[in-house]
Amino acid sequence: MSKVLSCIVIDCRSMDECLYRDVLSRLSDDRRALAESFRCFTDRVMSAVAGYCMESLADSLDTKVVKLPNGKPVFERDDMHLSVSHSGGLVAIAWSDGPVGVDVQESRSMGNIASRILSPKESALSDTILLSIWAAKESYVKMTGEGLSKDFRDITVYLDGEFVSPDPGYAFHHFEPCDGFVLQLCGESEVCPSMTMGDVYSLLDSGF
Repeated sequence: MSKVLSCIVIDCRSMDECLYRDVLSRLSDDRRALAESFRCFTDRVMSAVAGYCMESLADSLDTKVVKLPNGKPVFERDDMHLSVSHSGGLVAIAWSDGPVGVDVQESRSMGNIASRILSPKESALSDTILLSIWAAKESYVKMTGEGLSKDFRDITVYLDGEFVSPDPGYAFHHFEPCDGFVLQLCGESEVCPSMTMGDVYSLLDSGF
């Protein structure tokens, strides 16, 4: 059974160009190039902070971050698992000694997306619930490793007002890290997760 299920959320919304360059200077060449490849400043910031979080966490665990052929970042050691998500200026990093998936989403109008997300057994009475269902399914396919190749309509995670994992060995943990955001963490069901919120300044000062 997993004994570690942790998540940290970093608020990057106040970062300016100077602080971005500071974070960028701390990255490996590959991660720096990836961050700089984005056209939007917010996307560059989130990529840089996500890269710094992953590389700093890997250092603390005496390992490295490598990419699978599909681009998913993982730890080089097999006994620790990693998941990353970012949206709207927030970056979420989750790690565990069992499979783990995390997804953070900024609240917004969901339009007619329900038909592409909900299974026949699910219904969503509001955009907030629909967004949480979407985040739960994102976290689940990250945890299983299926990724976006999985049709979300084939996955049921929300029944009778409760989030339920399709795999009984795993559970969803719902958080609202700050106003206007939802976060779903999927990990082994018998482990109580640790979730902390911080900003880039505290991350650079204290690390992991």
